Amino acid sequence: MIEDVKALIVGATGYTPPDNDAAFISYLWKTEGQRIENDINQDGIPEALDGLHTRRTAAQYIQLKKNDILGDDGAQVARSIREGDVSVELAGETKAQRLDALYAALMEDRGETACFRKLRW
Repeated sequence: MIEDVKALIVGATGYTPPDNDAAFISYLWKTEGQRIENDINQDGIPEALDGLHTRRTAAQYIQLKKNDILGDDGAQVARSIREGDVSVELAGETKAQRLDALYAALMEDRGETACFRKLRW
């Protein structure tokens, strides 16, 4: 799963997370997993939400490492993302604006968690 997060980061930004960021990505993975579990009120994440979990973890990493990703030479921030039959065009003239739009697009759950929610009694 962590490798999927790294692959998404590389594919969307052209930035390869350094090996010493593995623990940080793992922490973000657990944090986003807990947020999803809290949202759906379950003790585990259904397999169908693995993509959402991966996207949100990558989004958090991108947002928190924004300065490193943009760096001196600048990242190759994607102008559009396609996952399955869903395509998102990223708005923004500058790379920083497109990175912010990428973050927002990756964090969007598009109602994916709604069908997994359990009510608390």
